[in-house]
Amino acid sequence: MNEVVQRLRGSLKTEENRSFQMGRNDGRRWAEDLAEVHHLWTLENLSKKLPEKKDWEDALKKHKWNFDWLWWEFDPQFRNHPALKKFEDQFRMADDDRAINLPSYVHGFVEGGLSLWREVKDKL
Repeated sequence: MNEVVQRLRGSLKTEENRSFQMGRNDGRRWAEDLAEVHHLWTLENLSKKLPEKKDWEDALKKHKWNFDWLWWEFDPQFRNHPALKKFEDQFRMADDDRAINLPSYVHGFVEGGLSLWREVKDKL
């Protein structure tokens, strides 16, 4: 039984790493193509609340925060936001839809968006 647990832990870690990288790539593309400044400010403020990777993923799991929660943080009327529709059309359905609500995906998405924001915000 211990071997099964170890194998499944390894599988979970692999899935979380893959999901994080997928989220990071999608977040970066979203920030480049669709995000507005207020979205990037929101990401920056969220990242200040939970600066460590472990803190992010623990909070996401504890509160069952998912990708829809993140959009709610951007805009309480998020379902009507054109950027959400474009994101869903371009990214959300293009990759592995299983991963999108994993805490590691949401965390990666935030990190990807922030990576672009950190590069450009002082140039605005």
